[in-house]
Amino acid sequence: MSLKEIISHLGPVAGLATVAAGAAGASTFAYIHNRRAKSNVMPGTSTAQLEQENEINQALKKQPKTAADYGKRGNAYYRLHEYDKALQDFDSMIRLNPEDPAAYYQRAITYAARQEFNDAFHDLDQAIALDASYVQAYYNRGELRRLHRDYRQALEDLDHALELDPGYAIACYSRGLTHYALGDYSQAISDFDRALAIDPNYIQALIARGLSYSARKDYARAIQDFEQVLAIDPQRAEICGVHAGRGQAYAALKQHEQAIQDLDRALVLNPENALIYASRGNVYFELKDYARAIQDFDCALALDAGMGNIYYNRGFAYYCLKDYQSAIASFDRALALNPDDAQAYNNRGVAHFDLKDYARATQDFDVALALHPNDTSAYYNRAIAHLWQNHIERARDDFARTWELDESDIEAGWMAAWCSMCQDFDQAAMIERLEIVSATAPEHYLALASKAVVFYLRKRYSKALAELDQAFTLEPDEWDACFWKGMTCAALNQDNEAVAALDQALANGLPPVLLAPLHWLEHLRPDFYRRHVIPLLVRNDQPLIQPREMIS
Repeated sequence: MSLKEIISHLGPVAGLATVAAGAAGASTFAYIHNRRAKSNVMPGTSTAQLEQENEINQALKKQPKTAADYGKRGNAYYRLHEYDKALQDFDSMIRLNPEDPAAYYQRAITYAARQEFNDAFHDLDQAIALDASYVQAYYNRGELRRLHRDYRQALEDLDHALELDPGYAIACYSRGLTHYALGDYSQAISDFDRALAIDPNYIQALIARGLSYSARKDYARAIQDFEQVLAIDPQRAEICGVHAGRGQAYAALKQHEQAIQDLDRALVLNPENALIYASRGNVYFELKDYARAIQDFDCALALDAGMGNIYYNRGFAYYCLKDYQSAIASFDRALALNPDDAQAYNNRGVAHFDLKDYARATQDFDVALALHPNDTSAYYNRAIAHLWQNHIERARDDFARTWELDESDIEAGWMAAWCSMCQDFDQAAMIERLEIVSATAPEHYLALASKAVVFYLRKRYSKALAELDQAFTLEPDEWDACFWKGMTCAALNQDNEAVAALDQALANGLPPVLLAPLHWLEHLRPDFYRRHVIPLLVRNDQPLIQPREMIS
């Protein structure tokens, strides 16, 4: 029997989907004067570019006289990213025509481009106050609220924009991103479906829908969307990080080879993306290629030292390589960033345990339980640590608490019973208790061990030995059956077999404090007790004082 598995944070790295979605909709503000600016439109043809440049040049050459003239020139400056000059012209436009909602709208867009968001909100409010049917103003205010994580108010504005114009694809897309941010992936998918019904080649909507499918664990559909994006526009797909998204979906489906191919490609395109390194590291971890996993986690952390979950996963990889000191160092870094991570405390405790530093292991399990009082893994692990510190009562209580929280955990039920048998106990109650344990998982080897002890307590030693031999066929390297075989063979006067089995139990990792039932043999086999049990207890620093008789 060993400590329970370390709990892993492995899986899609938190944030990758958000990064990809951000690439898809980093700033979807409509261009000034555009009826509807679809964010998937690529730069126009050379002819279109020439026409646009000509329009800008004409606006800049003309000396403005009217509000409309100032608006045209301000728009030209805006397109040239000369925002200060654009603002001056929009100020003049408003001075000449203070009731024009478009003037406030255009100035709001310019403020937003300068990251002056309070002024942008003020002007969008004014534009809507002047024209309650101004679709683009509702959309842009909603989008600005989304980018500021004011999701509920963003939904109000986007709903209003779509009530006014049901065919406004970019508003559908933005509302989908808002639902995604709120964790409502089904509603997000519905919005992306609506945007794609309006424009089937809407690249960002396809990417965002794929990410939403991934978030909902519908990875096959996510891959279909990512592949459609690659078919429509491979260049745009690569810019938007589709390979990273598809790679994560493949990883979730355990299609590791395809996942690594996609993540390799994603890193060629974006070698400074820490999250992609982290994702590929997780795939290598699942392939048990821990050295490569650590290399990728190192790369991720070199790019972003604030990724606490990656320190955690690196610690787990070091643990699997049995490099416990490095594992502890990584868990230390993870906890410095996330001091409330109960799993990290639990797993650092496991690493301390494997270094035989049981006191520190217990301290970590204590903190894990303070953070998560019903964590069965931490209770069980702390119980094992207590055993190695000869704290049998504390171990019994922790095993019992684990069993109470999870009645399907046969190991906890069995160990709670064993600890009780190291002290005073009622034999009839113990038999009933062990029968309950064995019924928990009848095919488990501990069920056979529990039945064997029941036969032992009833002095049916041959039956006990038969159950233990069957248990050995299931788990030949565990110490439970070895110890009780030693007890049973001693009762049957098979001394050589008894000594060999007891030695094997200790070699397999039996905590010496659990040798206490050997005291039963002082009366049943006093010669064996003097010749073999006492020296065994002395060698393992266990007390020679016999507990009081079990109550029959």
